[in-house]
Amino acid sequence: MALVKDGKAITDYQFTEVGPISEGLSWVNRGTWYAYIDTNAIEITPYQFHEVRDFRNGYAAVAVDSLHGLIDRNGAWVLQPIYSDIRDMRDSVVRARFNGLWGLVRLDGTWLVPPEFEEIPVYRSRNFIAVKKAFWGVINSKGELLLPYEYDLVTVHGEVYLRGTKKLIGLQ
Repeated sequence: MALVKDGKAITDYQFTEVGPISEGLSWVNRGTWYAYIDTNAIEITPYQFHEVRDFRNGYAAVAVDSLHGLIDRNGAWVLQPIYSDIRDMRDSVVRARFNGLWGLVRLDGTWLVPPEFEEIPVYRSRNFIAVKKAFWGVINSKGELLLPYEYDLVTVHGEVYLRGTKKLIGLQ
Protein backbone atom coordinates (compact mmCIF):
# COMPACT_ATOMS: atom_id res chain seq x y z
CA MET A 1 0.00 0.00 0.00
CA ALA A 2 0.98 3.63 -0.40
CA LEU A 3 0.18 6.77 1.54
CA VAL A 4 -2.49 8.63 -0.45
CA LYS A 5 -3.27 12.33 -0.15
CA ASP A 6 -5.99 14.02 -2.19
CA GLY A 7 -6.40 10.85 -4.26
CA LYS A 8 -2.72 10.69 -5.24
CA ALA A 9 -0.08 8.23 -3.96
CA ILE A 10 2.64 10.22 -2.22
CA THR A 11 4.82 7.22 -1.31
CA ASP A 12 5.87 4.03 -3.02
CA TYR A 13 3.77 0.92 -2.42
CA GLN A 14 5.87 -0.20 0.52
CA PHE A 15 3.46 -0.67 3.44
CA THR A 16 1.29 -3.57 4.57
CA GLU A 17 -1.31 -1.13 5.94
CA VAL A 18 -1.72 2.64 5.84
CA GLY A 19 -3.96 4.65 8.14
CA PRO A 20 -5.76 7.86 7.29
CA ILE A 21 -3.90 11.15 7.48
CA SER A 22 -4.91 12.64 10.81
CA GLU A 23 -3.45 15.94 11.99
CA GLY A 24 -0.80 15.65 9.28
CA LEU A 25 0.37 12.18 10.36
CA SER A 26 -0.49 8.66 9.33
CA TRP A 27 0.24 5.31 10.91
CA VAL A 28 1.83 2.71 8.65
CA ASN A 29 2.57 -0.97 9.03
CA ARG A 30 5.28 -3.29 7.82
CA GLY A 31 4.64 -6.82 8.95
CA THR A 32 3.73 -6.81 12.65
CA TRP A 33 5.09 -3.37 13.59
CA TYR A 34 3.56 0.09 13.20
CA ALA A 35 5.13 3.54 12.95
CA TYR A 36 3.95 7.07 12.17
CA ILE A 37 4.98 9.11 9.15
CA ASP A 38 4.17 12.63 8.02
CA THR A 39 2.72 13.59 4.63
CA ASN A 40 6.25 13.74 3.20
CA ALA A 41 6.74 10.07 4.21
CA ILE A 42 9.29 11.06 6.88
CA GLU A 43 9.26 8.65 9.82
CA ILE A 44 8.14 10.35 13.02
CA THR A 45 8.55 7.17 15.09
CA PRO A 46 10.38 3.92 14.50
CA TYR A 47 8.44 0.73 13.79
CA GLN A 48 7.89 -0.17 17.44
CA PHE A 49 4.14 -0.37 18.10
CA HIS A 50 1.84 -3.39 18.03
CA GLU A 51 -1.34 -1.27 17.96
CA VAL A 52 -1.92 2.33 16.90
CA ARG A 53 -4.74 4.84 16.66
CA ASP A 54 -5.18 8.05 14.72
CA PHE A 55 -3.90 11.32 16.18
CA ARG A 56 -6.55 13.41 17.93
CA ASN A 57 -5.86 16.70 19.69
CA GLY A 58 -2.12 16.20 19.20
CA TYR A 59 -1.90 12.72 20.73
CA ALA A 60 -2.26 9.09 19.68
CA ALA A 61 -2.89 5.98 21.77
CA VAL A 62 -0.42 3.20 20.98
CA ALA A 63 0.48 -0.21 22.38
CA VAL A 64 3.79 -1.96 22.89
CA ASP A 65 3.17 -5.65 23.47
CA SER A 66 -0.19 -5.52 25.28
CA LEU A 67 0.39 -2.28 27.20
CA HIS A 68 -1.07 1.02 26.02
CA GLY A 69 0.30 4.53 26.33
CA LEU A 70 -0.03 7.93 24.69
CA ILE A 71 2.47 9.68 22.41
CA ASP A 72 2.65 13.24 21.13
CA ARG A 73 3.17 14.37 17.53
CA ASN A 74 6.96 14.03 17.92
CA GLY A 75 6.65 10.40 19.03
CA ALA A 76 7.58 11.18 22.66
CA TRP A 77 5.76 9.32 25.42
CA VAL A 78 3.18 11.44 27.23
CA LEU A 79 1.73 8.48 29.15
CA GLN A 80 4.04 5.51 29.49
CA PRO A 81 2.68 2.16 28.23
CA ILE A 82 1.39 0.78 31.53
CA TYR A 83 -2.36 0.61 30.81
CA SER A 84 -4.33 -2.28 29.38
CA ASP A 85 -6.34 0.19 27.27
CA ILE A 86 -6.67 3.93 26.64
CA ARG A 87 -9.65 5.71 25.07
CA ASP A 88 -10.96 9.19 24.24
CA MET A 89 -8.64 11.98 25.27
CA ARG A 90 -10.61 15.14 26.06
CA ASP A 91 -9.74 18.18 28.13
CA SER A 92 -6.30 16.66 28.86
CA VAL A 93 -7.94 13.59 30.43
CA VAL A 94 -8.11 10.05 29.03
CA ARG A 95 -10.16 7.03 29.96
CA ALA A 96 -7.61 4.40 30.99
CA ARG A 97 -7.95 0.77 32.04
CA PHE A 98 -5.54 -0.37 34.74
CA ASN A 99 -5.64 -3.65 36.68
CA GLY A 100 -8.97 -4.52 35.06
CA LEU A 101 -10.81 -1.32 35.99
CA TRP A 102 -11.35 2.03 34.26
CA GLY A 103 -10.46 5.47 35.58
CA LEU A 104 -9.62 8.93 34.29
CA VAL A 105 -5.95 9.86 34.03
CA ARG A 106 -4.43 13.27 33.37
CA LEU A 107 -1.66 13.75 30.80
CA ASP A 108 0.91 14.02 33.61
CA GLY A 109 0.05 10.43 34.60
CA THR A 110 -1.86 11.25 37.79
CA TRP A 111 -5.32 9.86 38.29
CA LEU A 112 -8.15 12.37 38.17
CA VAL A 113 -10.52 9.53 39.05
CA PRO A 114 -8.80 6.31 40.20
CA PRO A 115 -9.54 3.06 38.35
CA GLU A 116 -12.66 1.79 40.11
CA PHE A 117 -15.19 1.30 37.31
CA GLU A 118 -16.08 -1.75 35.24
CA GLU A 119 -16.59 0.69 32.37
CA ILE A 120 -16.62 4.37 31.54
CA PRO A 121 -18.29 3.91 28.19
CA VAL A 122 -19.14 7.48 27.27
CA TYR A 123 -17.79 10.95 27.73
CA ARG A 124 -20.46 13.61 27.30
CA SER A 125 -19.58 17.29 27.51
CA ARG A 126 -17.54 17.44 30.72
CA ASN A 127 -19.34 14.51 32.33
CA PHE A 128 -18.68 10.78 32.21
CA ILE A 129 -21.25 8.01 32.18
CA ALA A 130 -19.74 5.28 34.33
CA VAL A 131 -20.59 1.74 35.44
CA LYS A 132 -19.85 0.55 38.95
CA LYS A 133 -20.94 -2.87 40.25
CA ALA A 134 -23.17 -3.28 37.17
CA PHE A 135 -25.08 -0.03 37.81
CA TRP A 136 -24.82 3.13 35.75
CA GLY A 137 -24.29 6.67 36.99
CA VAL A 138 -22.65 9.96 35.99
CA ILE A 139 -19.52 11.69 37.31
CA ASN A 140 -18.02 15.01 36.31
CA SER A 141 -14.42 15.65 35.27
CA LYS A 142 -13.52 16.21 38.94
CA GLY A 143 -14.78 12.76 39.85
CA GLU A 144 -17.81 14.13 41.69
CA LEU A 145 -20.96 12.02 41.55
CA LEU A 146 -23.73 13.76 39.59
CA LEU A 147 -26.10 10.82 39.22
CA PRO A 148 -25.92 7.87 41.64
CA TYR A 149 -24.98 4.35 40.51
CA GLU A 150 -28.46 2.89 40.58
CA TYR A 151 -29.59 2.81 36.95
CA ASP A 152 -29.75 -0.08 34.49
CA LEU A 153 -28.60 2.25 31.69
CA VAL A 154 -27.73 5.92 31.14
CA THR A 155 -27.53 7.21 27.57
CA VAL A 156 -25.74 10.21 26.05
CA HIS A 157 -29.16 11.60 25.17
CA GLY A 158 -30.00 12.09 28.85
CA GLU A 159 -32.18 9.02 29.22
CA VAL A 160 -31.99 6.75 32.24
CA TYR A 161 -33.55 3.33 32.61
CA LEU A 162 -34.50 1.89 35.97
CA ARG A 163 -36.18 -1.52 36.08
CA GLY A 164 -37.58 -1.09 32.58
CA THR A 165 -38.84 2.46 33.08
CA LYS A 166 -37.38 5.24 30.93
CA LYS A 167 -36.94 8.77 32.21
CA LEU A 168 -35.35 11.87 30.62
CA ILE A 169 -32.88 13.75 32.81
CA GLY A 170 -31.24 16.03 30.23
CA LEU A 171 -27.50 15.45 30.69
CA GLN A 172 -25.18 18.15 29.34
